[in-house]
Amino acid sequence: MSVLPENQAPPSDSLATPSAPRAPAVVIASPVRVRDCLASMVWVKTAPEGQRHRPRPRFSFLAREPEYGDAFASLEGRKGVPLGLAVPWSAGDRFWDLYTARPPGSSRAEVAWRRGLPMLRHAPVKLAGPGGGYATTALYIYPHGLGLVLQVRLRGNLTLAETATAARDLRYDRQVLNGRSLPPDLLASSVLDAVGREVWGDETPLAGGGGEPFAVFTVVQATGADPKAAVEEGGEVHRFLDKVTGWYDRDRDPDPLESCRISSPRRDGHLLYGRRRSRCVWFPEHFDVPVPGEVRHSLSHYHRNLTCASLQTESLGQYACRADDDLRAPGYLSIPQRAYVRHVIGSIDRLNAGRPEDTYRSRSPARQLTDNGVIDSVERVRKYLERVL
Repeated sequence: MSVLPENQAPPSDSLATPSAPRAPAVVIASPVRVRDCLASMVWVKTAPEGQRHRPRPRFSFLAREPEYGDAFASLEGRKGVPLGLAVPWSAGDRFWDLYTARPPGSSRAEVAWRRGLPMLRHAPVKLAGPGGGYATTALYIYPHGLGLVLQVRLRGNLTLAETATAARDLRYDRQVLNGRSLPPDLLASSVLDAVGREVWGDETPLAGGGGEPFAVFTVVQATGADPKAAVEEGGEVHRFLDKVTGWYDRDRDPDPLESCRISSPRRDGHLLYGRRRSRCVWFPEHFDVPVPGEVRHSLSHYHRNLTCASLQTESLGQYACRADDDLRAPGYLSIPQRAYVRHVIGSIDRLNAGRPEDTYRSRSPARQLTDNGVIDSVERVRKYLERVL
């Protein structure tokens, strides 16, 4: 499966020619109909440093690098590790190859600890997707915490306005978990807390996870969109992108297009749109169903890659912020924490730079790290580590 390029170099500017005064614009209903879209929400929680070193006995491999690498190697070889764990990648998923800069099929066990690779465990949550779609959940267990991803796929024949409403409903509608009706944030927090108690003990207060998730929304298939037409400032597509990244459907002026552009400027409609806690993938050149036998990029695979990148950035970033908090009280980091946070900072640096020879190439993680204050925390921790060498 080919990796979908997030951006390409824009064509050179052409000379503008004078034009006659324009007649008043006529508002025409948009021909765009969304046939298939994906929405993923990511929540992360981090274990306190004291508990991170003392998981329950059956999870003891989470506390030390050699044991974690051995457990990861067992998962790669499908020899099995108790507790229902698996490697985080699936068939056709190339994110972890690119993230670790390892060729497909090679072992990642020796870098699992240093790159902060999680183990996958299917979350005990089953949800019915709205509008004839379906929902899946996945739980990720790191040496330093947990991550939960809720993904919903919607299929139909929706206008952009109807799609924005469906996205808003997904974000705020209650779901039933063990007989309790909960909004998504509380549902995620309940799942993460329950697994946290299983892994690190009943008295472990995991941090984070109960607030706003980091979200990725992707239009996978649509008709009526002109792939050659750039997104117009304040136009219908711009308003749609702003709505699905802001989880609203009312009429309002969208945020400025350039302030929300994650991908590099282009003259066509290709755009990765982002806010502090969300992204929307609008790549109309890939909306059509491919002709049989034609090689096409897969937006569903791109969505999964971007979701995994967001999960990894969120989890590592939250741990770096936790280490920054520990520097204020008690004012120092333990020797094991210093060793582990060095690896975390190295992974964050690679994601921030986005060089394809080192890790997954995307502008999104760098923006995510900056917008959420992680870079400031990383620099404070880095300066501390330099002092204690």
